[in-house]
Amino acid sequence: MTSSFGVAPSSANACFKEHAMKQISVDQLKDRFNQERDCVKLLTIFSPTCLLCQYGQGVIAELYEKIGADADTPALEGFSIWQPVMDGDNLAAAKTQAEGFPHGSTEHIWDGETVFGNLFAKTLNLKGVA
Repeated sequence: MTSSFGVAPSSANACFKEHAMKQISVDQLKDRFNQERDCVKLLTIFSPTCLLCQYGQGVIAELYEKIGADADTPALEGFSIWQPVMDGDNLAAAKTQAEGFPHGSTEHIWDGETVFGNLFAKTLNLKGVA
């Protein structure tokens, strides 16, 4: 899988990426997260069918739109991890929800095995998957 870091829809923000759902390893995410140094990083974990997650997704999407339109704002590099938590969660539902983000604002990652959620839960000492 090739990364599209550094490819921007405009010259305003060089950290924006293509809009596609990917399946990557923890090591690949760490490498991608650390690759761009001139960006503010935002990593989110969503359930594609959870109503609270959908609301949060909308708030984050508005943030990306605002920052993407403002050339004076520091670049924001996003990583949205989609994982099954609810009964209707699957790759197709995640792709549908990912379409709600502005094009190129975030790298969308499908975590069908909840690997990333479990790592965050362990790190944050949560009682369930993050």
